[in-house]
Amino acid sequence: MLPSERVSIYRLVYPDGNAVDRDGDAPVVGHDVDGFRVDFVRRRDSETVVYLGLHYGQTDFVKLVFIDVAGERCPLTLAEAAELAERSRAMSLGNIELPLHAVAVRLEQLVEEGVDLPVMSMLESERTALQAAIARWVAEDSDDFVPMRVRVLRDSLTRYEAPGGGA
Repeated sequence: MLPSERVSIYRLVYPDGNAVDRDGDAPVVGHDVDGFRVDFVRRRDSETVVYLGLHYGQTDFVKLVFIDVAGERCPLTLAEAAELAERSRAMSLGNIELPLHAVAVRLEQLVEEGVDLPVMSMLESERTALQAAIARWVAEDSDDFVPMRVRVLRDSLTRYEAPGGGA
């Protein structure tokens, strides 16, 4: 039996973007479901969404979202984008006027819209907010435990801000 947390219905999002609703206990991060690894679990109000990812070395079609940084498209998996959105939302403390909140909402839209090539461009304030969210993630979990694609996004944002970058 999988370690789980008690909920009645949860949404399971596969790496290719397909989603299904399931009854029962929601699995926790790091455990296997249908041959995939649970990468992130978002709980908000009465809704639970479980994002699945691939195991190391496993190859399969994976849906990505892209963050545009000065013309460079930085890919994130659905789970990575969802977790970055959740971290940005938590940092905004519910203040809808903060750029962190705007970043959270826009990332959530990318994850949930289901368009073929989801790309997000940002205002300067949103880039700064995204950098802050990533910096906090690294501070909380250390560089080794933050996904590589998120670290690449951080580095692209840093290059953009550097003298001679895109700003």
